[in-house]
Amino acid sequence: RTTKRARPLLFPTLVAAMSEPRIRKELLHLILKDPDWTGDFFAYAAGSGIEPVGTSFLFSEAAAAGVEIGEGQRSNLVNRLYGRGELEDAWRVYQTLRPDAISTKSRDPEFALATDARAVFDWRLGEDAGLSAVILKNGDKGVLEFSTAPSVGGGLVSQAQLLSPGTYKFDGLVRDLQQSGRSQPYWVLSCRDGRELLRIDVPNAQDRAV
Repeated sequence: RTTKRARPLLFPTLVAAMSEPRIRKELLHLILKDPDWTGDFFAYAAGSGIEPVGTSFLFSEAAAAGVEIGEGQRSNLVNRLYGRGELEDAWRVYQTLRPDAISTKSRDPEFALATDARAVFDWRLGEDAGLSAVILKNGDKGVLEFSTAPSVGGGLVSQAQLLSPGTYKFDGLVRDLQQSGRSQPYWVLSCRDGRELLRIDVPNAQDRAV
């Protein structure tokens, strides 16, 4: 037994030990008793970045035992793993969030996902100054609506991919877009180290879809 004041001391030590299967096993026994600190611990473990791989195994084992883990906690863990370069572990946790996800295809092509807990493999809006992008509901689907200030560049929306070597098809739908040539939006496919592999200009489409 302990108090909430001890959590800042105990949680980091416990998370750091998540790579040890025996410790995860004993911890899961405690979690199955539904103590009041479970949610706080899961949130800390997912967001701290101390031992994301070990935490991913704990989440998998807890979920298999019937423990509910929040969408925000799992998406935070996906992003931590991806940021550390643990791509396969990040994808494994992501699939517990989006069971129908396929690594060789873009997820949510119609922007239909409605959630505030977005992982790096979901569509995520950019935060560059001078740009405005929002995903709006349109029936059971969605649309990406954006605007930019003159001479301002940056990312509007992004989604991480795990693509094996091969041939891929890229298509989309654009409506009501009028931009000058110097400010024409485009899709870009680039590696994690910033190397650009492909760039596709988005055509203008006044009062129609292309």
